[in-house]
This record gives sequence, C-alpha cells and structure tokens, in this order.
Amino acid sequence: MKKNVVYDSGGINICLLVKILLKMKLTFLLILLSVVQLLAFNGYSQSTRLTVNLENARVEEVLLEIEEQSNLFFIYNREVVDVNRKVNVSYTNMEITEILADLFRNTDVAFEVLESHIVLKSKSGQDNLKQISGLVTDVNNLPLPGVSVVIKGTTIGITTNVDGKYSLGNVPGNSTLVFSFVGMKPQEIPVAGKTIINVVLEEETIGIEEVVAIGYGVQKKVNLTGAVDVINNKQIESRQSPTVSQLLQGQSPGLTFSIGDYGFQPGAQMKIDIRGIGSLNGGSPYVVIDGIPGDMDRLNPDDIQSISVLKDAASSAIYGARAPYGVILITTKSGAKNEKTNVTYSGSVSVATPQNLPEMLNSATHARVINEAGDNRGGRPFKDEIIDRMYAYIDGDIDYLRQFTVPDAIYFETMPRSNGTWGFNQYGNANYDWFDEYYGSAVNQKHK
Repeated sequence: MKKNVVYDSGGINICLLVKILLKMKLTFLLILLSVVQLLAFNGYSQSTRLTVNLENARVEEVLLEIEEQSNLFFIYNREVVDVNRKVNVSYTNMEITEILADLFRNTDVAFEVLESHIVLKSKSGQDNLKQISGLVTDVNNLPLPGVSVVIKGTTIGITTNVDGKYSLGNVPGNSTLVFSFVGMKPQEIPVAGKTIINVVLEEETIGIEEVVAIGYGVQKKVNLTGAVDVINNKQIESRQSPTVSQLLQGQSPGLTFSIGDYGFQPGAQMKIDIRGIGSLNGGSPYVVIDGIPGDMDRLNPDDIQSISVLKDAASSAIYGARAPYGVILITTKSGAKNEKTNVTYSGSVSVATPQNLPEMLNSATHARVINEAGDNRGGRPFKDEIIDRMYAYIDGDIDYLRQFTVPDAIYFETMPRSNGTWGFNQYGNANYDWFDEYYGSAVNQKHK
C-alpha cells in the first residue's frame, strides 16, 4: 500500500516540515528547562539560609557543617586557607554568603560560588596570576622530558616536553611549584614573583633499609608483596656468634634451627628450616651470596649488609627446583661513591654460659651402674681393674696409672691394649663431663 505524500504548490513536503518544527520545539523546551534548573540552583546557593552554632571549633568543622546542611561542597588549598584556625560562630537563619563573609573577615581568603561548589582562594593571588616557564635538566645538564610540574596543593600542572621545557599559565604569585620525576628527588620551588624557573633534578639514592633483595634483583620494600623477611646488619652486628647460621637465631619468624652432629664446635653448621620441615627426607634453604650459591657459614658475619629470607613459593620461584625449601639471599657490604676512606676498629670479648645442664655421674660410678644393669642381662662390661684405674684417674693417682701404660707417658685418659691399640669406651679411664664439653661455657673474641 502506498502512502500519500502531500506537497504544497512550491513542491515542499508538508509532513517533513511539520516533523522538523516539532523537533525544534522539543529541543528549545529542553534547553529552557536546563537553564531554569541552573538558575534555580544558583539562586538556591545564593539564598539558602542556615543556622550554625559552634564554639571553639576549627574553620574546617564550620565548613563541614555548612556542607551537611546544604547541597554544596568546598574546594580549597590548605596552604591558602587556614582551616585549623579556632573560631566561635553563632549564625541563625543566615545566607551562606553572609556566613562566609563573616567567617573569613580580616583574612586573605575570598570565596566564589560556582553551581554546586564554593571555591575558597587567596585575595592576594586573584590579580597576581603569572605565566611560568623554564627548563628542567639533570646534573649532567641533559633535558628531562616528562617531568611533572604541579602547583602545590592542587591538581593543576603540566609535563615537560621532549626538550625538558614547560610553560604553565595562571599560576598564583604566592604559590609553590613541585617538580617530580621517577628516580629523581622531587623539588619544591616558591614562585615568589619569578616568571622563569629552571630546575636541576638529582638522582634519588635509595637506602639499603628501603630495598629488599629478591630473586629478580632488588625492590622497594613498600612495593613488595611476597613473603620476604629482611635482616639488616644493625640487627646482627652486636651479636657474639662465630657463624652466620647462629646469628640468624631469633631474627626472623618462621626460621627453626637444630644442632648438627658437631654441636657448636668451630666450623659446625646448624640446620635451618623455613616454615617447618618441608620433607621427610630433609632439606635446607638455598643460600645465595651476592648472586652466587654458597655456604653462609664460610662468610665473615661483619661483611654482611643484609639478609633476605624468601619464604613462599612465589618469592623463590625464579630458582625453581633448587629452592623447594626456601631461599636465603645474602648481600655483602660494598663501597659507595663519593665517600671518604675511613678505618674503624672494634673488639669485644664475651663468655657464653649455658643456663642449666644435666649433672653427669663420674666415670667410675657410671661404670658401676652399667655393671649392675649388666647383672640382669647377662654381662658386666667393665672389669674391676678398669674401674680401679678410673678411681685412680679421678683421684689423680698418676703413679698407680704409670704401671699400665707406656714409659714417659704424659696422658692417662686411656691405656694401651695387648693387641696394640688404645682402649676406649669400657677400656678408658677418662672422667669427662660430656654435657659440659658439648654445651659448656666458652670465651668468644670478636675483632673487626
């Protein structure tokens, strides 16, 4: 079915013309409603009446109270507006403009109502806006592109171009510019009437206490997400232990230590487990010293700068199958640039004494007890003449012992046997307190 199209004598489509006129009317109506709404809101902000009564309150508290009673919010720079100033206010059924005019009377603060917010700004800075330009370089006088230049306390700013140059307009004369760049120390420079500000940024040196050695290198401590614990040299330099494994005791949560077959003898190593035993077959953490696998107990404790303990799988993943039981990364001390040579010496002497040790029987009494037990199981391992020699050794009767050993002997802990060997265990005379020998007191010296 065909539709009938009506044309006037001039050939104009009447229906199309009617549709266009209707759309124009609707558009005009929407624009009119928007304007009326804006005018109404502006009129509301100007004529809203509030009641505010506060004693010994900060200016910031007054502004918050105004925001709660109205649909407005404040925008201001804390360096321009002293919001910590204490005031006593009593406003009853007053317009916002009247309240603000009284609140900031005899101050350098002006205000401007803009739709849904009120801007607080400095009176002295309103007519003192400047165009600031300049060049940002590094210490080698090379331009730095991408440097952020921001008016302090605001989000107004710009970045330098490929030549390190910048130009920022509408900068208040009493403001401060902040220059910042990744890896550089930020600088704050007051405008103070200047129109050209050239800046030289220096490299930012990260202190060793702010970085953590991880498998992939070093990372800022604040950015670290893995289970990594750091022990710096300050925590271990005052401890009197001959080996690094002994120094680590009590320094990091999750580390457990056990004594090996050689106890605390010189060169003896302690077994370390990270977060408990990882396998029934045993295993130890993977130790890396300055990027090279090594033995921590062969390292001079005074040469250590920091120790990082990588505890979880994510932290030690880079080492793969070599590190199923965790990783201990040791960073040693190294020289620094632009530092004078200095020589220091410190020494200390300490005595290590166990708090409590079991009391052992002397050798003769021990042998007699073993013999008595042997009566019930078919044998006395210690002969009577051996027990007699033990008593002689305990009493210091060397003349009695000389008849059983070689001429000119000076040690009498044991005696030669008929088969040409020296006796031990049940053929020995010595009276050693093995708990004391194994865990007893020791004098430690440390010189560095």
